[in-house]
Amino acid sequence: MPVIGIRGELTTSLFLPDGNFLYSETIENRIVNNGIKLTTKVVAGLDPRIIDHIQIGVGGQNYQQLVDAETGALLFDTLGNPIMGNVSRPIGDGDENLFTFYAETSEITSSSATGTFTISANFNIPFDVPVNEAGMFSGSQAGSPMMFAKQAFSDTIKMWENRRNATLSTVTGTYIVLNISWRIFFGRDPQHESLYDQDLGIVASEATDRYIPG
Repeated sequence: MPVIGIRGELTTSLFLPDGNFLYSETIENRIVNNGIKLTTKVVAGLDPRIIDHIQIGVGGQNYQQLVDAETGALLFDTLGNPIMGNVSRPIGDGDENLFTFYAETSEITSSSATGTFTISANFNIPFDVPVNEAGMFSGSQAGSPMMFAKQAFSDTIKMWENRRNATLSTVTGTYIVLNISWRIFFGRDPQHESLYDQDLGIVASEATDRYIPG
């Protein structure tokens, strides 16, 4: 029997303050339980809340011993020392908050098309703050909102350093701009995959190479 599925896709992009593009990555994720509950209530006309806040945080990674991607075995160097690194923390379906809140905004842009909903926002991030998680919420953190979706990603310090080392780019000022762009796909798929019809053009657009500072 046909099943309506919901899937989230998060794109994080870094820009210099003048709008020049630095780095971007896209990660797919599932909607948390509260997101499904909220969608159900909104469709049924039982809840007036809407998704109007994006939160970012700094708890989306753990510094721990790395493991082999194929075998799961712990990794050691030639001297027998553990090989350490930052690892994204897993997102649980029952999560209701970010791991470690850092900032939020209600200054968002949103749009919708057949089968998709997009919400995005910009944050000015100091160079020494490792933002590495984000969530969509039904209101401000102070008001105990419902979380719709959540994802961890490469932290902004690492993204900026990798780009700087690769291009020898320099920047004046004290911050970079992090753009969070979340796309939600609706479709008939019980596995929550391929929820859009590429023949109809209902697909996530490529990340822009600039944003307009404002």
